[in-house]
Amino acid sequence: MGRSESQTEASGSASNPVRASNQGTPNPFASTLARDALLAYAHRVFKYPFQPLPLVAPILNVAQKNLPSTSPSHPYSSQLLPLLRGMKKLHPNHLPVLLLLGCVYHAVGDYEASIVEHNDILTIDSSFVEAISNIGTNFQALGRLKDAEVWWWKAIRIRPSFWDAVYNVLSVYFSPSPITSEDHPKARDAMHLCEFVQSEIVGYDGKLKCAIPPSDIPRLQNIFCISGNLRASFHPNFGEECLRDYGMAISIVLSIDGHGGYSIRHLILAACITGLSLCDAIPQDLNELANGQGVSLSPIDKDNAADTDLISFVKNTELDLLRVLCGPAKLLPAIFLSPEQASRMVSIILAPSKGFFPALCEKTQHGGGVMIPSVSVKDESSRVASFALLGIAKRLQENGAKGTRDSLFDGVFQPSPSLMLLLYYLTYAFSPSTSTCNNLGILLSTAPWTNSVSSKSFNAKNNFPQDLARTFYEIGLQMEEQNPHILVNLGSLIRESGDSDGAIKLYVRAIQAKPDFDVALTNLANAFKDMGRVSESIPYFRRAIEAKSASPLAEATSGLTHALASICDWRGFGTLNATQFIDNSGHLRQTSVRESHENWTDKIVSITSDQLQLSCRLNRGLVGNIGTKQEWMGWIQGALGFSVSPTEIQKCSAMLDEYYEPSPDSGSRNEGAFVLRIIEWLLKVLQWRWFSDAYGQLVRSTTALEPQYKGITAVHATKYRRPQIPATMLLQSTVSVLPFHTFIYPLDARLTRLIAHRSALRLSHTALASHWLPEHVFPPPAPQPRLNVGYISSDYTDHPTAHLMQSVFGFHNRERFHIYAYAITASDGSIYHKKIESDTESFRDVSSWSTQEVVEQIIRDEIHILVNLNGYTKDARNDIFAVRACPVQMSLLGFASTLGAGWCDYLVCDPVVCPPEMHRCQNCDLQDEGGLRLDFGSDFESPDDSWIYSEKLLYLPHSYLVTDHRHSFENLGFGSSMNLSDFEENWAQWEQERERLRLSLFEDISQDTIIFANFNQVISESIFVTWLKILKRVPSSILWLLRFPAEGEQHLLRTARDWGGPEIAERLRFTDVADKTEHIRRSFAADLFLDTTECNAHTTAVDILWAGVPMITWSKYKHKMCSRVGASAAYATGFGAQMVTDSSESYENRAVSLAEGKIAAIGKEGVLSELDTLRRGLCRSRTDMPLFDTERWTRNLEKGYERAWEIWVRGGSFLHFKTGALEQPYNCNGYIWVRDEE
Repeated sequence: MGRSESQTEASGSASNPVRASNQGTPNPFASTLARDALLAYAHRVFKYPFQPLPLVAPILNVAQKNLPSTSPSHPYSSQLLPLLRGMKKLHPNHLPVLLLLGCVYHAVGDYEASIVEHNDILTIDSSFVEAISNIGTNFQALGRLKDAEVWWWKAIRIRPSFWDAVYNVLSVYFSPSPITSEDHPKARDAMHLCEFVQSEIVGYDGKLKCAIPPSDIPRLQNIFCISGNLRASFHPNFGEECLRDYGMAISIVLSIDGHGGYSIRHLILAACITGLSLCDAIPQDLNELANGQGVSLSPIDKDNAADTDLISFVKNTELDLLRVLCGPAKLLPAIFLSPEQASRMVSIILAPSKGFFPALCEKTQHGGGVMIPSVSVKDESSRVASFALLGIAKRLQENGAKGTRDSLFDGVFQPSPSLMLLLYYLTYAFSPSTSTCNNLGILLSTAPWTNSVSSKSFNAKNNFPQDLARTFYEIGLQMEEQNPHILVNLGSLIRESGDSDGAIKLYVRAIQAKPDFDVALTNLANAFKDMGRVSESIPYFRRAIEAKSASPLAEATSGLTHALASICDWRGFGTLNATQFIDNSGHLRQTSVRESHENWTDKIVSITSDQLQLSCRLNRGLVGNIGTKQEWMGWIQGALGFSVSPTEIQKCSAMLDEYYEPSPDSGSRNEGAFVLRIIEWLLKVLQWRWFSDAYGQLVRSTTALEPQYKGITAVHATKYRRPQIPATMLLQSTVSVLPFHTFIYPLDARLTRLIAHRSALRLSHTALASHWLPEHVFPPPAPQPRLNVGYISSDYTDHPTAHLMQSVFGFHNRERFHIYAYAITASDGSIYHKKIESDTESFRDVSSWSTQEVVEQIIRDEIHILVNLNGYTKDARNDIFAVRACPVQMSLLGFASTLGAGWCDYLVCDPVVCPPEMHRCQNCDLQDEGGLRLDFGSDFESPDDSWIYSEKLLYLPHSYLVTDHRHSFENLGFGSSMNLSDFEENWAQWEQERERLRLSLFEDISQDTIIFANFNQVISESIFVTWLKILKRVPSSILWLLRFPAEGEQHLLRTARDWGGPEIAERLRFTDVADKTEHIRRSFAADLFLDTTECNAHTTAVDILWAGVPMITWSKYKHKMCSRVGASAAYATGFGAQMVTDSSESYENRAVSLAEGKIAAIGKEGVLSELDTLRRGLCRSRTDMPLFDTERWTRNLEKGYERAWEIWVRGGSFLHFKTGALEQPYNCNGYIWVRDEE
């Protein structure tokens, strides 16, 4: 209830004491003095009913203190009501008495009496807002909310700053449920109230229309925050009006009298200057500007801050400041401050008002000083300002900056991560909170930083933004030890640094604090999964999905599906084929009777499509924000440095038109991807220009030439200036399905391509925004007598890549090539690492080096071709490639698919694994020598589903797979040398040894038992169905699988019993994973290897072929390289036609036919089955077949390297021309066809 403690008489009340009618003696309580004293006493009792006056004995015992206010024994009823009734009789027109009496009636629950008293006030003063508002409060107590709202609105219209009424109406609008969308029945009413109050008190320019007591300023600020929240809920995707309201909550407190005309941009500029000063990084031209105004900025500290009125300085010099701080790009510098530095910002910026907002202070009458309010008012105003700033920063961070330049910042500077950082620092300085610390940590650890400034102590660290993020997270945890959001984000930060165990502990703490926190549950599950603890991850994925069953986290759904697939638990996977699906129990059901079941596979496809589409919104409007179409054309032609044909200029102009002219598909364009595509294309052009200017088209020199990196001048820095990542561009979001996971999902070519591309974009953005990059592109290597080739890998260890590649490094021709190997993980001490290190001419352990250090070493080594042996696999360092350190960059062996990256020029492959028609140049219309095409390389985002490979294809003959078996495993491992000269004599002995091996592995089998085998880690549900059919059709057979992973065994057995029956399930046999030598030795026992089809066997395929075991494979997809590797290996043996099939049916039939033929031939002397003939052929010719000829493979690869370098020297990284390979249907420089001349 609103009440006034004023003792001023109401207009028209008696000024003389009231005398008794029957006596001549005046009533002592009728005097003004007595009235005011009694009223003061009454107010005190009303406020403290159980607290006695000083020197007066208590009137109630302790038990009475718990009496409800409605009790007759309560002081309100026993003391106040009699007193105030008597006073009303003596002073019937004294409004304070009547007001307090009405409040007491309300307190004791007599609401009707309270309404009567307040109406009596209105008969005296019809505009007495306290009485009007209190009538509304009584109606609220009576449950008559509509009447209450009417009376409160009467009060507000009379006095818009009567906050009790304002907030009472808002409380009605927000009850019983908060307003979270425009559909709320009271949403528009709440907004109308806020807008009415704001328009009556504050002008559009932020100046106050009427005087407001400083103590009421926080409540006015809060009204703007409430309206900002409402607008944000109305427009969840954006809504710049909410930012304007948040900004107004700041602007109104920046001047001491409310008429200063300051805005939030002045505060931001003042914060920028303060941050630069705290870092001792004030630029010279800013110091000169300040000195001209009599202001000292270097450095501002607690000793001289009071003499510096930064806000006034900013307002007086705003245009010059913007020129100095932001430049023509209108971008603020990114300033890195410690928490201690950030906390000092307010005291420096608001030094003249002693750290208080000026609007909270009042000017003194003499001396020009200021009177500051209570600390509680300051704290409340700072808290609201902090909330408003946090709202702006979060809105920009989460939704992008489109449309905010003109509405909030008046177009003076571009919204960017550096702006968000300043906003968060101010938020932290005004009122530190866990939310601010959390958001600061997120921004610092994830945003790509350009044009950064920090203290020297931070600059000494390579990862100082991440270190700073961790510091803010830790401070947030000091405020709230169990804050689940900070615990999760800190866990993710340290997990990225390699501390998985520490991350898991933090995730567990977050879940303990909030058991249904889906993000924490998902992150914990992913941490377990990535550590190989798949079974432990699954319950947490399920809990995460259950926590948000209506709209589960995409990462949880994706993680669970991948985890289940990796252990062959296909329950709920849904569609199997055109007629069957897998239900939640794992049963095969007919599609025609499908009920409500999970469909994890279809969900993955749907989630991926949705995420790819949503990410296009991030940078909408970016191209236009950066510059006009004419400016873009100027930048592109300026970077090229040579003339471009009018036709290409017209094509480029038309391409840019798409980003300036609205069209129905505008929302599907990824503008961030387009900008990065141009930048990466220009990096290649500029590096080639540098080479061409220095060496022309010299491919090799006869003598060593002076490297360019030793003589870089200012001319080079200007001529080959590195194109910059726009600071306003938001970091590209990736999808929940990782590139490596595309191997096992039925995704089409475009989705597969885009998943890789989005990962490449995010990596490129982060890498190209690195603070250590020089202002020019990296200098090209000089032509040398030898071609310098660098291999980068994390797998020079006991890993399949090292198993296959170990001899290649020593087989390279040292007369023509200088081979460098960069190990990005430490040695495991294995024989593989030792061999590679000893065989490589220049082996460098860079496992502890930063990206900058590795790249600078590559530049010093003058690498011409840099080979990526990882791709998107564990421990990869793709950022080394993303900064474009080398002219020619390739992907080889590690990742069997496209990288979808502008920083990968070639994919080393063969025509089987990568059909030429799946390359972007498939429809190449090159009819002449070609030339420059201003298409900026592959349009990865194209809706075209007919291609997948953006890289140029370097085709090796036979197979892109390299093997080392002929050198590492000269015999089968069971004591018999594979000497072809006495092959026939030894064959019978080998067969006997093979039979003993079969029985040692499986004691219960007979001679006619066919051992089908598969040793792959990833088995799909579709191929497993085929295997069960094969087992059913060949009763005398078993299927040999590995416990890889061990958890898969139980699920495969359960599924086999369910889909095939107990008898079939009993014929699944599992063995443990063995070391490499034992694995190859015992593989000889198998009769036929059944390949997986979603992702073929890779290393496993060549292992079993070396052991002489035939295989059946099927290249299920044209666009999935990983599904075609088996065929590549099979054809490279010379027996591919007998092992490669073209459908699921032919796969099944071929396996059955070979098995039945072998069984039929058993015991028939002189009869050799087709399967045995094939096995004998593989064993006899394995030392001669191309698949196992490592030296031959290396010679062919070297030819590809030399051709790729020649093409680059000719300008082939961006020019399009014929290569002269006229006998090929694809004869442009998008392909390299290596001839096998041996």
